[in-house]
Amino acid sequence: MEQKKRFVDVPLVIAVLVCLGTAGYFGYKKFYEEKTAQSDITVSTAETSAPMPGKDLKVFNSTTITRAALDDLFSDLTQVMMSARAVPQKSEDGETIEGFKISDIQPDSFWIKFGFQNDDMILQLNEDIIDSADAAMNVYTTLKSANNFKFKIVRGTETGVLEIKVN
Repeated sequence: MEQKKRFVDVPLVIAVLVCLGTAGYFGYKKFYEEKTAQSDITVSTAETSAPMPGKDLKVFNSTTITRAALDDLFSDLTQVMMSARAVPQKSEDGETIEGFKISDIQPDSFWIKFGFQNDDMILQLNEDIIDSADAAMNVYTTLKSANNFKFKIVRGTETGVLEIKVN
């Protein structure tokens, strides 16, 4: 007698199980937040102007976050570094760095929670101009310790700010 061999695509089965597990987790998380009406992060997309050094700029996003949630977001430096790609953007002269373009933003990362979008270019954090790798690394320490901060960014053809308030 011939036996029929069953072909099971193990990677496909694993991928489906991971997707189902992820969907279940986020479904439960949404249910839990709605049920308890608790959230550590509050977001508003106010279309107002906010002062930055030198001029009034459009506010792309305003976020309020608890200190505990902020500490949790930045507890793992490796995860922070892998959550998006930051590439220096040089000025027309090719000599100086104007800022850092953010891309490949991971879903559910702090970049998304703070209102960043792919291809935003960070020019400044509070009063600090982000024009070198050292300045970019200082962003991490500022975010861990500051109570309120504003990112000055370029999005498309507009320059504006993302405000983050820490409670």
